[in-house]
Amino acid sequence: SLVGSEMCIRDRFIIVVILFIVKSTYAQNEITGFLGVKFGDTNYVAIDILKKKFPQLEYNFPYINIPQISFLGTTFDSLVITFKEGKLVEGTFSLSETTSALLNEYPFRTQEQTQATIKNKQEYIVNKYTQLFNDIGNTFVIKYGKPQFPSEGTAIWRDNKLNSIKINSSIESRNGSNIIYFDGKLAITYQVGMSTDEF
Repeated sequence: SLVGSEMCIRDRFIIVVILFIVKSTYAQNEITGFLGVKFGDTNYVAIDILKKKFPQLEYNFPYINIPQISFLGTTFDSLVITFKEGKLVEGTFSLSETTSALLNEYPFRTQEQTQATIKNKQEYIVNKYTQLFNDIGNTFVIKYGKPQFPSEGTAIWRDNKLNSIKINSSIESRNGSNIIYFDGKLAITYQVGMSTDEF
């Protein structure tokens, strides 16, 4: 195979590392909302607040969708805000990207050149999404303390009302015919604490 063994990672996740250093059981500050809207706000209140800053806002009951939204220094593909019984319960910022490289470019390029291109594309996605994950995570650490459930590619902060912020990042690769794709994904989800009867 022209693809070296280190490149055959079709079904394997690439690890996203997280390094946070603070100690606390619950988030140091309450998690009440994002972008000036709060958990429990009605759809009308949320639309009124957000429409001023984001004219591209779209409302499709029970969701608000804001495409191409800037948050924490990053432009996300979208923010989807969910309402339950007319009240804001969740907001998810999403970002994804795919880059690809040919597995075999012979006769135009040598196997070494092809491997170098594949490695560069992979490193670009890994570095970008690891960096985003760590930068955003560290911004939350400053405000909310250490995440309660840090793991590979995931970090969750909860306050004493069980309101939460979760960052999730994944990097995968998949093969097409003579093409390898590297997919990077990052999501930040703000969620209101569930009452015990909803578990």
